[in-house]
Amino acid sequence: MSDSTTWNGPVGPLLNDASSAGVICFPVYRPDLAKQIASDTNYAFYDFRDQYMSGYGKDADGIPLRNLDAQIHAVSAAGPVIFHNAEALLAGVDAHTRGEWIKAFLQTQWPNKVLLPLYLFGDQLADDHPNVAILDYALLPEQSLISRMAN
Repeated sequence: MSDSTTWNGPVGPLLNDASSAGVICFPVYRPDLAKQIASDTNYAFYDFRDQYMSGYGKDADGIPLRNLDAQIHAVSAAGPVIFHNAEALLAGVDAHTRGEWIKAFLQTQWPNKVLLPLYLFGDQLADDHPNVAILDYALLPEQSLISRMAN
């Protein structure tokens, strides 16, 4: 997975570095590919919006960011994880707060490796950050109709 000519090649270095946090910047919303990365790496796939925020219903916009941190810690305690849809909560805070949270996420020592897919806010990260993988739109596999309908 470290071949730069494949769509998921930039993810390889994140798997092998000493840090416990990494960000995968997707150029489009493709949860099917985040799930594929989880499957290919034997990481758990956790959907924060579906598995945590949905329990709050219409009050989900009141969830504090510290709950996101606590959930990442709890989920990563069980093993490495692709922590999907954190942006559902991050979208509700201002850009400065969001940027500070992402920076803190990358500096935190989690129990196990946590890879955070970003679909909307990846542009707030430095392109040359060592714990950030930027996927190339031109290399992404075509999305099937079934996959598009499911997402």
